[in-house]
Formats: sequence, C-alpha cells, structure tokens
Amino acid sequence: MELESKYDIVIIGSGLGGLGSGIILTNQNPELKVLIIEQHTIPGGYVTGFYRKGYYFEPGAEGFSSMYEGSALRKTLDEMEFKHEYIKLDPLETYYFDDGKKIALYYDIDKFLNEIEKAYPEEKKGTEDFLNECDMILGKYMKGEDIEEYKDWNFYDLLKKFIKNDNILDIFNLFCLWFSESIRKMKATTGATMVASILKTGVVYPKGGMANYSKKLADFFTSKGGTIIYGKKAKKILVKDQKVAGVLLDDGKEILCDWLISNADVKKSMLELIDEKHLDSEYLKFISDLKQSHSGVMLFLGVDMDLSNYPSHFLISEDIDCIDRIEEGIFEIKKLAIRIPAIKDPSLKNDGKYSIVAFIFSPYDWNNMWKSGPGGKRTLEYRKLKDDLIDEMIKKIETVIPGLKEKIEVRMLATPLTFDRYVLVSEGAWFGPYSFSKLPESKTPIENFFLVGASVEGGGVPSALSSGFKVGKNLLNLLKK
Repeated sequence: MELESKYDIVIIGSGLGGLGSGIILTNQNPELKVLIIEQHTIPGGYVTGFYRKGYYFEPGAEGFSSMYEGSALRKTLDEMEFKHEYIKLDPLETYYFDDGKKIALYYDIDKFLNEIEKAYPEEKKGTEDFLNECDMILGKYMKGEDIEEYKDWNFYDLLKKFIKNDNILDIFNLFCLWFSESIRKMKATTGATMVASILKTGVVYPKGGMANYSKKLADFFTSKGGTIIYGKKAKKILVKDQKVAGVLLDDGKEILCDWLISNADVKKSMLELIDEKHLDSEYLKFISDLKQSHSGVMLFLGVDMDLSNYPSHFLISEDIDCIDRIEEGIFEIKKLAIRIPAIKDPSLKNDGKYSIVAFIFSPYDWNNMWKSGPGGKRTLEYRKLKDDLIDEMIKKIETVIPGLKEKIEVRMLATPLTFDRYVLVSEGAWFGPYSFSKLPESKTPIENFFLVGASVEGGGVPSALSSGFKVGKNLLNLLKK
C-alpha cells in the first residue's frame, strides 16, 4: 500500500481504543484523512483470534460487559449504523470444585440459588443475603449516596459477612480476577456494584468470534475512508516545538500529521517513542512508576473430541489467593480457567472438532524470566519449561474432561513473554496498567497528542472502546474551533 506523506490524524495501534477513535472520526467527518498504523498483521490487540491447523483460538478478550441492548456503547455503535449480533453468555461461569461439586453462575438469581442449594444448602441464605446487599450498594451508588457502612471494607470481608464456604467465595472472586485484583484488596463497594450490575446486564460474545469482530470494525473504518497499514511499527513520535509533527516508521518512512492518537502501551508510547527531552521529569516518573496488571500463561489445545456437553466458560478448583501469591512471585497451577469458543458459537468448530483455551495468572518474571536467554531469547530450557507446564495443565483439565490427552492434535503455550512480543505491552500485562491506580489522562503534555485504551481507562473491552469514542469526539470538537 502506498502511503501518503501526511494525514490529518494518525493512530498508533488497532486495538479497540484505536479502532473506536478511528470509526468515530471517519464516520462523523469523512473528509478527514485518518491512518491507523498496526504492527501486527491483523487488527484488534487483545480482541483477536488465530487459526492453527483449522482450530480457532482466542488469546485475549473472552466476552464484553456493558454491551447490552441500550448501553452507551451499543447506542454509539447503533448511531453509526455498525450492526453486529451478540450472544449472551448464560451461565456466565461454571465452577468445578475439588470436592466434586459443580455450580453454574446464572443471571437468573433463583436459578443460581438453586445451584447453591444443591451443592451447599447451608450457604443458600447467606448467598441470597449477600446478593441483596450488593443490590442495595448498587442502588445507593447509582443515586450518588454515600455507603458509609462499607467505606473501609474490602470485598473479602463483605463476602465473609454472609458466606463461610471458600468455594462460594471463589465464585464471586471472578469479578476481582477480571481486573487481576486480589479479593482482599478489592474495595467492598467496587466488588458489590460489579456483581449486582453484571448479573443484571450480562456479558455477551460477538457472533463469529473476537477476530471477526475486530476485522469488522476495521473494515467499517476503511469503508468510511480511513486507512490501515499492517506490519509496520511506529519507531519514533516526531515532535516540533512541543507539538506532535508525525511518526517515524520502522522502515524509515516519515508520516506527518496534525494530530496523533496512541493506542499503544503507555510506557512504550511515552518512554520509548518520544524523546525524553519533550517531557518533564515528574511526568516521566509518573509513567515509569505505573504498576502493570498481571500477565499469565495460556494453553491452546485443538482436540478431536466432542465437547458439546461442557459449558463454554468454566473454572477448575477453588483458589481465592492466586493473585496474592503472584504478587509474592509464587506461581502454582491450582485453578484453571477454561474457554471453549465453539460452545458459544458453533460456527467456530473445526469440522466438528473443538479448540480449548486454558489460562492462569502468573508473575511476569517467574523462574528467571521463564528460563529465557539474554534479550528474551527462547532457549531449550524455556521450551522444556513450556512443555512441562503444558503437561501439568492438561492433567488438571482432565479432572473435568477425562481422556483429553489422547485426543489432542494441537498444543501450544503462551507465556508473559509471548504477550509482550505479539501485543507489545509492557510486562505482557493482560489489562494494561493496574486499573485501580491513578492512570494518565488521555491528553498528553505534547500538544495534539492523545492516549486511548487500557492505559487511560483501565482494562477490559468496554473501557478501551469507550476511551476511543471519547477521544474521537473530543478531537472532532477541537477541529471545529
């Protein structure tokens, strides 16, 4: 593709933040020349998927919250006439515990409480009281009222007020793991409002898969006159007189622009792509000190096996302390999250066969950087370590899916180093910077330069897409002045 020498707006990265800002800009002002630069060969960032030997795998987002009919995100997409079909994930999650009990987390509260009663009858009333308390907290939050009684409580303490069984606690720990947060550090009011709101509005999955969804957004952007170039990295952000001037690509080509939006990792954007002389020491320290969310390992299995009787999303074993251990540098495979995309959408089956994605949080630098060599070189020791982890994870999955090992046709493992390499995110973080820390503003100290994505609004698809919409609309307003 022959690029022009200058664009009105350049966007670095085609994650949901970059695509979100791009489609707002081109949809509302088709005269704008907007370019998205994507280092990968496909769009989407963590909202993506790939094929191996016919099997489809998703190494990132597993569903969308805040995408229900009538939500702000859906309204914005509808207004632009971007249409897509979504599948509600119900049950949201299913839990297989080590004592042989199984519980499905349904949105229908009575149905969910029946699951609790069948497994742990003594916990039904406490669980019901806890859910009612969450509804009360959400109601006060929505009215802007103070919730003084739980101001200094953490989510674990709130749960323990009503529930004694750790397996039941771990069901609600799910909402902490979405932010790679410890159940003992999550604020009680934050956890409660998440539980109540998600059980009311639900989580959806885009029909056709995550890769298809991102491609559809990218195609929508180009249909409105936008341009995307793949396989090119931004090497340097050009600045003149403290105002953005353009981008230098890794092939040496300069692309000039009047405005710049970065959906890239904030540390790479501000500490590597911009000469530090353009930023004051206080801002540089703030960005440098940003704590990253956790990364993990992800196992991809292609199996010649009928998995139609299993749920699309399930967790094996209880482990409410996994995040606390990771923060101490300890990595143990106690609990696994399992995702089977074709259960959600049968069109994703491989000629009747199924793909499995299994994952668990882990420290970024575990075992001497995963026994890699200098510069992250993949050594024989690194590959042996991966093989051992694959075997251990398969053994864990077989506690729920017996006979799995003999049916495997594809097996691959991604470590935090893999995510760092392919998504270009610092420390391979799954959710960008730690969501509950102070995050950078979208407007940077460089004039006409903005940030979008997890770096400014926290992890998750809704936050990333919303940040793109906000910056896109803000930039359109600035252009009118």
